Amino acid sequence: MLIKNFFLHQLKAFIRNENWRRNLIGKIILAIVAANTIFIFFFFGIFIREILQKFGNNLVKTFNSTILFYIAADLFLRCFFQTLPNLHVAPYLRLCISRKKIIWFLLFKSFLNLFNLLPWLILIPVAVSIITPTYGMLAALLFVSVFMLLLVLNNAIAVLYGLLSKRNITYIVFVLAIPVALFLLEQINVSIYHASLVFGNWLLTGNFILIIVLAALILGALMVIFQILSNELYLDELTNNKHFQFISGIADWDGVTQTSEISQLIWLEVNLLLRNKRTQQLLSMIPIFIGYFLFMLTNDHGKNHLLMLFLIPLAISFGSSMYGQMIFSWESAYFDILMVLKINFSNYIKAKYYIIAILSLLTTILFYVVLLITNKVDLSVLLSFLVFNLGVTPFIILLFACFNDGRIDLSRKQYFNYQGLKGSQMILSILLVLLPVGIYKLFNFLFDDFVGKMMLIIIGGLFVLTHNWWIKQIIATLFLKRKYKNLYGYRKLSI
Repeated sequence: MLIKNFFLHQLKAFIRNENWRRNLIGKIILAIVAANTIFIFFFFGIFIREILQKFGNNLVKTFNSTILFYIAADLFLRCFFQTLPNLHVAPYLRLCISRKKIIWFLLFKSFLNLFNLLPWLILIPVAVSIITPTYGMLAALLFVSVFMLLLVLNNAIAVLYGLLSKRNITYIVFVLAIPVALFLLEQINVSIYHASLVFGNWLLTGNFILIIVLAALILGALMVIFQILSNELYLDELTNNKHFQFISGIADWDGVTQTSEISQLIWLEVNLLLRNKRTQQLLSMIPIFIGYFLFMLTNDHGKNHLLMLFLIPLAISFGSSMYGQMIFSWESAYFDILMVLKINFSNYIKAKYYIIAILSLLTTILFYVVLLITNKVDLSVLLSFLVFNLGVTPFIILLFACFNDGRIDLSRKQYFNYQGLKGSQMILSILLVLLPVGIYKLFNFLFDDFVGKMMLIIIGGLFVLTHNWWIKQIIATLFLKRKYKNLYGYRKLSI
């Protein structure tokens, strides 16, 4: 009865939520994406026999060879996209309700997601039409049962990661280690394919040791989650631990407060990025995509010069554009306060300019080291695109940001969250790649490769040298003209 009441309260809170009613289009888009994903898995389930026959005659062996890859991909995606179980527990703590019951409800709710539903659309057809005719019903039941333990373990690990990463963003290293480990194992000739075959046979036979290990890992993960929730109960609130005391205290550090106003504003911005859920998840996306861009560049072997030209500016500007496409909107919840503070607004914009430039510089240093070792790309091209991105890219980002009037809730997740996003920001991402490539190709076509690189350096260098002027005369002036329109948008509950 208590669990039923919890679900009824959650349903009413969802329906009555003002943000849900205002952002109905975004919810419809997410529903379409979810329905499309379910349809794809359902399609694979129906035609699984025909699909597996294309890769070999032994259907069970072919399917077993993909199990470890699926489990690794499932865990990787869960850590980024699976939502944490939410329940505002303050009203319940005032009632005669056991905290353990509240926590068990949260744990039960964490299993109600698409990641646990979708595999069954394929598992059941495989068990019925492929495993049962070959190995019998007992083997099919063992296979499905042990696979269910794997899904439960992945679910528990994802919830545990979500709770821990909110306290320390460095836990993302363990998630990024999943694809890196698979890649390195293949490089040292350790076949994941054969390991997956052996693992699949264990599932068919119901290997007792494997079941004990999985059960122990699930129990251990649930015990840690239970302990964390027992100490917290407010899942969407940051804990008052030493890590966040340190981060929160950076802006009050004497070495910062005694420096210039720009330095203080930079540290305040760093605090905002590190302390909030949405910005933390955004920062976690940057190294993933940077690694993907590096992988594509190092494996291209210089065969596709045009692909390289598009990838380099995209990779260099990725971090700065992800952060910069919603500059000003990040602080939308308290922008009214910023407008009445005695700060130089040009310095406020300069602080953001320097953060954009630093992100581009750090990304380029990483690229330079990797590409220098592999010797896959002309490093002079990388340098020319860097100078352009230090000068022109921040100008374009800040210019577009002047028209950002969407309010953002920093406590919400980043993934599949379209709050604050507009069509102009999609155009911005495309422009940051097409503009430098277009300039380079134009002068390369009219003159030669050297002139194309020099034009990027000259244009970028001029914008770097004159950044004080265009920040004060163009960006700050334009934003102050639109100040009241933007403030009106920031006061809304949602876009």
